[in-house]
Amino acid sequence: MEYIIKEYVREEICALQNLDFDKVNEILKSIVSAYQTGGRVYLMGNGGSSANASHWVNDMRKNIRNINNGFDVVCLTDNVPLFTAYSNDSAYEDSFLEQIKGRIRQKDVVIALSVSGNSPNLVRAFQYAKEMNCRTISIIADYNGDLMKLSDVALVIGTKNYGIAEDIQQTINHILVQTIKEQPVTMIREENVC
Repeated sequence: MEYIIKEYVREEICALQNLDFDKVNEILKSIVSAYQTGGRVYLMGNGGSSANASHWVNDMRKNIRNINNGFDVVCLTDNVPLFTAYSNDSAYEDSFLEQIKGRIRQKDVVIALSVSGNSPNLVRAFQYAKEMNCRTISIIADYNGDLMKLSDVALVIGTKNYGIAEDIQQTINHILVQTIKEQPVTMIREENVC
């Protein structure tokens, strides 16, 4: 049993060390740009990634007090009745798409958290977001998923272990929130972001 624990920790450390921090910086700049232009950030995921998306919204709304006024971030699974109504009355594949139809604008950012990167409900929402010229960002495990092709920024976590992928989704959330929190958004520039 100790071997399993040590192997998990070793793999997570390795995945963190190999994270593409240039892409993390791109994600940061996209979120800040949405704030600065009056855009909204939409987050979505399934299973544990859905819980992570909700956690991202919690942290962004509560902890970034220096920009909380006007900072608009939404998790598409937080309204469970609406999510299940679209899943039931339309199709599960449309559960996110139906929520963003007619709502998203060009200055918005749509972020998908996923292990496989292949969930049909995420892919369909991204296809629509691309049609609407929104910025699309995926944070996915190393499965070469369909979201990669639909993403303006695809951050691939170097693992196929769902637990490690979801752990690192949260680490990225905390990096982003703490970076924004530490400096006024109006002061964030390429040379001093990370």
